[in-house]
Order: sequence, then C-alpha cells, then structure tokens
Amino acid sequence: MITTPIIIIFVLLIYIFSVVNVLREYERGVIFRLGRLLPTAKGPGIILVFWPIDRMERISLRTVTMDVPPRTSSPGTM
Repeated sequence: MITTPIIIIFVLLIYIFSVVNVLREYERGVIFRLGRLLPTAKGPGIILVFWPIDRMERISLRTVTMDVPPRTSSPGTM
C-alpha cells in the first residue's frame, strides 16, 4: 500500500531530473516540438526539455580548424 506512492514519487523525480538540461557557453540548443522547429534557439544556461513532446539538438559554436597540406606546383604550370 505505501510502496505505490513512493514508486510514483520516485518516477516523477527521475522525470524532473531528466527534463533539466544545461547548455555550455559555447553551445546553443535547437528545440523541436512535435517535430516542428521552435522559432528561437535556446542560449547557454538551464533549459527545460519535456521529453515526450520536445527534442533538443545541441549546436556547437566553436570554430573547427583543420591542417591544410602545403600547395605544390602542378606540372603544367611551367
């Protein structure tokens, strides 16, 4: 009898903790609600994403650098 309310409270606590997401300073969150994009991206900080309705994609704003090999002269230029 008393275990049923404890189980319900436990499940609700797990859901509440799964709803809270933290975005870092260099990230933005794009929220899809029922498959449609919300008009504004979420900034850094604490974001609430309600699982069965919303889905969040994290977008990194960091610049990706790659090493480019030095250019060699082609045989037809001389």
